[in-house]
This record gives sequence, structure tokens and C-alpha cells, in this order.
Amino acid sequence: MMRTPTGPASKVHQTIFLLVVLLQMFGCASQPAQSPLRDAYSIYPGVTDSTLLQTDDGLTLFGQWWQPESSEPKAVILLLHGTAAHSGVYAFWGEYLVDNGYAMFAYDMRGWGQSQGFGRRGFSADEFSYLGDLKHAIAEVRSKYPESRIYLQGESLGAGIALQAGIQGEDDLAGLILNAPPVYVNLKILPFRIPDSMGNALVWTAGLTGRVAPNFPMLPMNWRAFERWIWRKAIFDESLRTQISEEENMTHSALAASYVTNLQKMSAYIRRNMEKITLPLIVLQGGQDYLVSPNGAERLLTDTGSTDVTFRLYDGMSHCALHDDAKEHVWQDTLDWLEARGVEPPALQNSDDGFEAVAAQ
Repeated sequence: MMRTPTGPASKVHQTIFLLVVLLQMFGCASQPAQSPLRDAYSIYPGVTDSTLLQTDDGLTLFGQWWQPESSEPKAVILLLHGTAAHSGVYAFWGEYLVDNGYAMFAYDMRGWGQSQGFGRRGFSADEFSYLGDLKHAIAEVRSKYPESRIYLQGESLGAGIALQAGIQGEDDLAGLILNAPPVYVNLKILPFRIPDSMGNALVWTAGLTGRVAPNFPMLPMNWRAFERWIWRKAIFDESLRTQISEEENMTHSALAASYVTNLQKMSAYIRRNMEKITLPLIVLQGGQDYLVSPNGAERLLTDTGSTDVTFRLYDGMSHCALHDDAKEHVWQDTLDWLEARGVEPPALQNSDDGFEAVAAQ
């Protein structure tokens, strides 16, 4: 006759079992329900056209164009936004590019902004979920500009997706523009930053919940205190933080646990496969980034397979250097990098820019 285990060990096992059951019940271990389609969409300053992309698994994603009106663009920048953001946040950047002869297409990625998603904000089935959607965005760009060069730009989470595309050899891209890439996700909470290896371990541990219950509410962006705290870490400009807290299409609800899980998997995938990236790239990194380690961005200078890598480190600037105080440095460096490439095929380019630290004024 089998005996039922008793004692402290049995209680521990029972507790763990109950926790797993509760996580599965409240976190929806299977793919959660699709969010509703919008009746109307907000259009942001400078937008010349908008469109809806259809994903392979039935989602509708909202996209916006910023285009020169009277001429063919020098190139097209396809932009992937960062965590909790959306395409409209980059309207000022799109207008700047248009003023300098470029077009920009940006879309709200699945589960963010005005696009549909599954479950909570930030939910993704795995670390490659965004890549399948990217091919539809590239097709949208090609439908308008079949001969133009396409540069893929990503900020934070978006930079991670851009690096994935570079690793997998997306041959329709002329180069990568990477703002605060999540090579090492290492949140700086203490006055000093813990070693990146320890930060990796902490993010992996935090991602365990998402492996069991991917839709479980984890990062409480709906808590005003937490939202203010995390944006203070990301952006130093107080007026910009206030705008973000009031912007209707920014994320103000709890993020799904799978966001942390798959961000950790994404960053690990990038570190393992850097040598497969052969596209020209520019890395633009705030020196006072509290969310990702600047050391990770610097690794892209030495560990990729590209012979055309430019690295800009902005002393005193934040994670969101593209938006924050002294952002003009980032804009100008990006424009200079684009202008230097002209219309030559990527294979003929050979940057000698190397590493340069830029002090924010």
C-alpha cells in the first residue's frame, strides 16, 4: 500500500503545486484571447498616410507613414518602437527625417499602442513573435518604394528585434540603427550597477513566472507609483515624462509576464549569435542608461560579423536618448551616418568611425 507523504516536505510540495495551478488559472497558460479591433485610430503629427497590417495569426497592426511630398526619399527608415510605446511617440523623429529627405514607416507592434494583441500588454508567445510581423512591414515599405534602401531602426525592445532580423539574415535591409539595444538587460537600482552576469541571472529568475503563466500580470504600469518610478529611470526630462503619463496610447496597464521571459530569451539569443550580423550598423547608447547595460551595446562594436560598425556613447544621457534632453546629438549622428552611406550598395561600405563617446551638452 502506498503511503501519502506527510510532514514539512509534503507541505512544500503541496504549496508549489497550488502556486502552479493558480498561476495557470490566472495567467492563462494557453494563448489568451485576442484584443478587440479599434473603431478609430489616432493619427500623429506629420503623418502622410496610415495603414493596417495583417499578421499570420490574425491580428491587425496599425502603421503610419512620414514621407517627403515632392521627391523620392533618399532611403526609408522602418522603425520598431520600445517597450510600452507606440509609433506615434516617434512623430518628431519622423518629421526630422522627412525634413532631411528620408521617409519613415513605423507600426505599433503586436500588443502595444493601437494594434491588436493577445492577452495583456506586452504578451508574446515566444521571443521570435515580432519577427513574423516584421516581414509584413517590409512588404508595406516595398509596395511604396520598391527600389529604395531600407534601414531598420529599433529602440530598446525594438532594437532587440532589429538585431534578431540581422542575425537571421534579412536580405532586404541596408543596415541597422540601434538605440539602447537590450544585449544585457540590467536594471540599475542601486547607486552602482551590478555585474551584467548577475543582472542576466536576475532577469532569468524574474522570467520564470512567464514560462508557467505567460499572461500573468507582472510589471504594474497601472500603479502610478511604479509607472513614475520606471519612467524616471528611462527618461530624465521631467516634462516629457509628464506627457508620457498622460498620452492615451502609451501603456498604462500591467504587462504580461511573458514580456520579461521573452525579453530575457531575446537578449540571450542576441549574445549567442552576434557574429552572424553582417549588416552595417550604428549603435546609439546613453551613458546613464538605467535599464540596459551600455557594456552590451559596446559588445556590438567588437563581436558582430559586420565590418561597418559605428558606436556612439552619450555621456550623461538616458535609456531614451532619442527622445530626451540633448537628443539633437543623437539625431545628427544618425543623419550623418545615413548621409555617409549615400546610394552605394552595403557591401561596398567600410566605416572607420569606430568608437566615440559624445558628451551631452
